Amino acid sequence: MYKALFCLLIFFSSYVPTFAYDLYVTEVEKPYDIVRISASVEERQLHLGTLADFPVMYEVELSEATDFTASLRQLSNGRLEPLPLGMIVVKRGERGDVTEVARFNPEAEKWNKVKDKTIGLTFWDSEVVVKQLEAGTYGIEISTPDNVGKYILSTGRAPEGVGYFEKLSKAYQIQDFFGYSIFRMLVLPAVYYPLGLLLLLFVSNKIRKYRLNL
Repeated sequence: MYKALFCLLIFFSSYVPTFAYDLYVTEVEKPYDIVRISASVEERQLHLGTLADFPVMYEVELSEATDFTASLRQLSNGRLEPLPLGMIVVKRGERGDVTEVARFNPEAEKWNKVKDKTIGLTFWDSEVVVKQLEAGTYGIEISTPDNVGKYILSTGRAPEGVGYFEKLSKAYQIQDFFGYSIFRMLVLPAVYYPLGLLLLLFVSNKIRKYRLNL
């Protein structure tokens, strides 16, 4: 029994996901509200957003030339085709003018259906866009033709992994964002494997005690 508990401890301490990221929930109260991204766009970030009849606008300031990396993700939820999510990146001028620097409107066949076991959900993933941006202020607009639906905007690249419990915490936040209860966490291998081992330990211990009392 103690050996099994030791193995379980090793599992928790050594379980490291393949990438790390910061997680943000985008909250917009009215159209044309700007959500400012304060962290470096070169660092891995996931922005969970909701289109509620109007586009969502982000803004980021770059102090130097940067490789801007971005992709979009949406919940599959049994749909045969993904929502027509799109992204536009513009550079803001000092006089309030804007210049479009990138437009991303992937067609339905360019979305990849992915079952993410680390989150326990199935998504449609877009291709990754990489754009060299000069120093300045940039706006990022996420929209669909009717501006209805939920999405995940992913920016930056992943430098290193995170630990087991932080990984579970972020998986729960993403599931909760898409309306799932905490019981959805039970479909994660990182959850049901340890639970199965604990159940096996419990049953084995009960059997051992029963045999000792015979």
